[in-house]
Amino acid sequence: AMVTANIAIGELGWGNLEKTDQDMKEKWALERLSDALMEKGGLVPLSKKKRELPTDAFLPPTSATEIWSPLLQEIRKLHPIFFAVLSDRIIVHLLTDAPREASFDASIARWAMWLVDSDDADLRKDLAITLIVGIGPDRAHNCVSASALLQALCGDNTDMEAALSLLRPVPGVVSSSVWTPEDINVMHERLVSLLAASEDDQSPDTPFLSEAEGFVAAEQLPAGWRLLDSKWTVCPIGIYHSV
Repeated sequence: AMVTANIAIGELGWGNLEKTDQDMKEKWALERLSDALMEKGGLVPLSKKKRELPTDAFLPPTSATEIWSPLLQEIRKLHPIFFAVLSDRIIVHLLTDAPREASFDASIARWAMWLVDSDDADLRKDLAITLIVGIGPDRAHNCVSASALLQALCGDNTDMEAALSLLRPVPGVVSSSVWTPEDINVMHERLVSLLAASEDDQSPDTPFLSEAEGFVAAEQLPAGWRLLDSKWTVCPIGIYHSV
């Protein structure tokens, strides 16, 4: 895979590579390997009949882990970042807006959970944060498998459960984009109330504000100030004309 990475980047030799270059090539090669493992017929069986998932745990079937676990663990020994890279590729797939195959997504999401259980706690937290940001409050219904994975990752962790609660809709709160006939009736009642209050406040003996402004005595204003009346008009700077 590393040789393939060299060819893809345009370098056929191995000599004098910076560590960052080696890291980039390693990650690139592991991403390509991860994509190949995620193809149908890889980690997830090609036949939908073979995608029966356990009901007691959010994990792949035992038969699948017995087949793939030795290979995955061996790759991880050679490349410690492999589990993080593979889980990232799974998350990217689950969050991508594309035609979904429910049984495939459900199966591959459980492999992400298996990777987390086989790695350290940091990977669990990183994946949970990525899912929370990627799903957001409005995409849960479009990312069913991603949401199920997020729920499994948070589990009984109090801190992660608090973060997960941000994605749950508040009971009784209706989205502002959803209108009902009752909303229109409430708006109409408020409009009628406002118009009635406005008519009561405007009696014939009450001058408008623009007219009342003209009755303010000059001595009531601070020195150097004067109150503009309704005859004031806009004019360009430097030009004065009386009205």
